Amino acid sequence: MNDISRGVSKLTVRSGSKTNIERRRLGSEKEVDCDRKPGILSSIKRLFVSDAKIDEPGNGERHRDTRVTLPEKPLYHAFKPVPNLPLPQIDDCPEFNVDVCDYMYHFQAHHSADFLENCTITAAQRQRVITFIAERHADYAQPIEAFHLSVFLVDAMMAKGHFNTENAELMCIAALSLASKHERQVGLHRDILRDYSLSKRIRYEAMIFRTMEFCLGHHTVIHLMRILSAALYTKGYKDASEINAWNSAKVLSQVAVMDVSLVGGTKASLLAAAVLRLSLALISRKWVDVYSLQSQHLEEEIRNKTLHLYRFTKKLFDDGKNAVICKIPGNKSGSDFIRGNLNHAAIVLEIA
Repeated sequence: MNDISRGVSKLTVRSGSKTNIERRRLGSEKEVDCDRKPGILSSIKRLFVSDAKIDEPGNGERHRDTRVTLPEKPLYHAFKPVPNLPLPQIDDCPEFNVDVCDYMYHFQAHHSADFLENCTITAAQRQRVITFIAERHADYAQPIEAFHLSVFLVDAMMAKGHFNTENAELMCIAALSLASKHERQVGLHRDILRDYSLSKRIRYEAMIFRTMEFCLGHHTVIHLMRILSAALYTKGYKDASEINAWNSAKVLSQVAVMDVSLVGGTKASLLAAAVLRLSLALISRKWVDVYSLQSQHLEEEIRNKTLHLYRFTKKLFDDGKNAVICKIPGNKSGSDFIRGNLNHAAIVLEIA
């Protein structure tokens, strides 16, 4: 029995060792096949690691140089560079700044002058719609970029004829929800959404997506204001007057989009230049020709838009009932500064 048991144990060990040897042999054959026929992973690596070199180190081992070689010129450039861009004062990546500013100027928000023709909403009703968005936007401290994007989306729905008095409130909530997700990667607060049907809101969000062809990344007036402000504030820091000018400029940008004649047929960069020009006039600072050159617009058209914005702002502030946007708590400091310095702005702008 002992001999038999020893034989069985030896047979088991031998069969097990033989199986392991076969596994190792099969594994080596698979590795050889992988080297002979590269898979998807190795093909992807070859796409990113171009011009790989095989060097001979001192110890005789071969290794692959994995340094990535970038192309000398961009693979695709859809537009020609725009001269005299208002580039930020950053010396680290000047080529990157040029491309970003160039892209923003070419793909900025823009509506036709008659974008309300296909809609049953009047200019006065649209002003109340924008006021509703401003109130909901300020209730839970949404970024100002979300406000301007939601206004742009609502105007796009008006231009396509999908906006009416029956779905106005829910359409505004859907636009503000999409804008919040796009700018903050976070949806609206549940206290705002509790009064609205989830299924209807999702349906309206899908409608906005289809209308915009699934592209929400349009650069609004606030984005162009931030780019142009880099040319206005060249000190590297902002003093008290420039801080007041920028706070008032953000309020003026919200006031500007309430007027149909200012939004329709006007590029976001032109409206941004008019807003910043009026904000500088509030601190008794004049607009110089180089600002117009960097804004990519003529001096005359910027001045006309600025005068129009001044008259509309003064009328809005004088009428206490309609100036709801000026009573929002988040805009109180900027609104008070605008109200107290409109006369100074009139002198700087040489308004009779």
